[in-house]
Amino acid sequence: MIESRMMADQLTDFNKILNDLGNIKVKLEDENKYLLLLNAFPKMFEHFKNALLFVKKPTIILEEV
Repeated sequence: MIESRMMADQLTDFNKILNDLGNIKVKLEDENKYLLLLNAFPKMFEHFKNALLFVKKPTIILEEV
């Protein structure tokens, strides 16, 4: 993600990419979507990203991010 852009704009672009992938029948599991989103966060979200990655839950839900 580009750090100078608003987070909402970047999330909109991320969701558009996921929709485009779905339209061409690319199936991504929610956990993979979650990891892609976390890795796309700018450096200033490093602590937030680490907190979510190391949470003690058996599964990760994209909507929680």
